[in-house]
Amino acid sequence: MRVKPNQIINSYAGKFGDNIMSANKGSSAGTIQTLHKFTKPYNPNSIDQQLIRNTFKYALNLFYNGTDKTIGGTTWDEQTFKDDTATASNARKYIGIATTGGNTGSQLLAGSFVKLKDDVDVSAIITLNLLPQDMTNEADLIQLITATQKVITNIATFNQKDRIGFVSNN
Repeated sequence: MRVKPNQIINSYAGKFGDNIMSANKGSSAGTIQTLHKFTKPYNPNSIDQQLIRNTFKYALNLFYNGTDKTIGGTTWDEQTFKDDTATASNARKYIGIATTGGNTGSQLLAGSFVKLKDDVDVSAIITLNLLPQDMTNEADLIQLITATQKVITNIATFNQKDRIGFVSNN
């Protein structure tokens, strides 16, 4: 639930009973106030949680640290990967994501990796946990290319409500 502060109090933050209030500043929508009920996590380090964290970590590591690699007749090109990610992400016209600069598309790319974490190719490269420059097997590089194409194509299926932290007023 969004909370609108009044003219005297600019923002609310902290715990009040079972409710947690927070203010997220710096988004394209300005300061966003949220209020939610505290729920104790059952197991914040479950196998599923570890998979999600590893998926985010791999996606962002690939985006920021992956470099060109050719094995045999197969080439993974860093700039093409980033350009395709930026094009797919900018076409979504999301509120609150990077549309210019070095971060363009990284948020939706990571989200798409998570949505496809159970796909055979995506799961295999996350489990392998190698950046292209560290790969020595052409089959692994082909699987990386296939997985990243699926992930980038999947970005086109996103709508604004898929965004992490999206709050609807309806």
